[in-house]
Amino acid sequence: LLLLFTIGCQPFSPQGAQPFDPPATFQGWWDEMQACSGRSGNLSRITWYVVPAGTLWFEGRLRSGLWQAPHTITVTDLILARLDRYSLTVKHEMLHDLVGREGHPLAFATCGVD
Repeated sequence: LLLLFTIGCQPFSPQGAQPFDPPATFQGWWDEMQACSGRSGNLSRITWYVVPAGTLWFEGRLRSGLWQAPHTITVTDLILARLDRYSLTVKHEMLHDLVGREGHPLAFATCGVD
């Protein structure tokens, strides 16, 4: 039973996921999400992973980003390659970390990332 509990608490790890350090741009986005949501947190607590484009399947859906409690965010390499175009995906997952849960409370609409 302890083994099942331990496995159940581990973040989903997509095949081929590799850890990465967030680019400096992420700090500005993090600050923006804190300001608009009224929540605070520490960007350095997040563990970041990247997977090859089109391979982030979770719960039967293809995703571009995924937040998992307590502080794990996975994105596809397409997101990292085109941050200018896909910043909303990263900000959306950051906001999940700040609110500390799945779902989309009012803060997501307030911050323009719903």
